[in-house]
Amino acid sequence: MRQKLKSIISRVFSGIGLVIITFLGPLNLAIGQDLQDAIIAGKAEFKRSCAVCHGDNGKGDGVFAAELKLKPTNLTVLQKQNNGVFPTRAVYRAVDGTEDIKSHGLRTMPLWGDRFDHESVLFVDSRFTKTFVRGRIFELILYLEEIQNQ
Repeated sequence: MRQKLKSIISRVFSGIGLVIITFLGPLNLAIGQDLQDAIIAGKAEFKRSCAVCHGDNGKGDGVFAAELKLKPTNLTVLQKQNNGVFPTRAVYRAVDGTEDIKSHGLRTMPLWGDRFDHESVLFVDSRFTKTFVRGRIFELILYLEEIQNQ
């Protein structure tokens, strides 16, 4: 009796596993495609807003880099400089400009969070402005994470 019960339980859990794989497999592919779409959008934003100073490859060698008092950061080594962990929170704060980082002195980079906020009225209802802005910043962050050590 005990062996029969084990066999039934085993078949039920095997069936559940098959159901989970059947239903979550396509979901995983959809999430993967959404992630790739977000990275592509982040790359487009980078080219539009950041490359002029940070360079097309994010190495700090953009066409305006020589004109600046401080050399733009090489964005491809952020993870390496942070013990192998991409500093998502620090990058977010640097882009959105909501938290002044005193140890960096005066802000030397445009506040892209403000620009995204002002542009959002073209795309979304004002109730969703903050969500829209966060999404654009995270797309940019996903792209920056993608180009680490290139």
